[in-house]
Amino acid sequence: MEPLNDNFDDDAMAFRLKREASMTWPAFSPLLHARIMRKITAISASTPQIIPNRRFIAPLAAAAAILLAVGLFATLHWRPRPLAANAPQRQDSSAIAQLPTLPSIDFFASVAEPTGQRVLEARFAYLDRDAQRLTRYLANQLDVLPSAP
Repeated sequence: MEPLNDNFDDDAMAFRLKREASMTWPAFSPLLHARIMRKITAISASTPQIIPNRRFIAPLAAAAAILLAVGLFATLHWRPRPLAANAPQRQDSSAIAQLPTLPSIDFFASVAEPTGQRVLEARFAYLDRDAQRLTRYLANQLDVLPSAP
């Protein structure tokens, strides 16, 4: 079997591509422009225009006005209440004395050091498996080796 001769199609395509690449703008066609504008006006005339319904706008405007009035009232008139004269006072010093002490820095270092060692050891844990997968993938991409049945 002899290979198909696609030179004619390639040459014709190359000629068209070169011709289109050399053109900066297509020539203006008033007939094409008029036809496109007629279609646009026909489509826009056939679709209904979206006109806002006054029955929908009036309640929405009223709700916005009420929300604005409530917001202004809340910011101008509501103030935090002062504490009552007989309100119990906090005993801060006794609460602080009851808190447990924090462990020392050495405790955190003794916990963090073995964890850091394990992370460093496990950093390349799957490197050999990934290398095997990579070589298998590259071997499958080559046409030289026979494919697995």
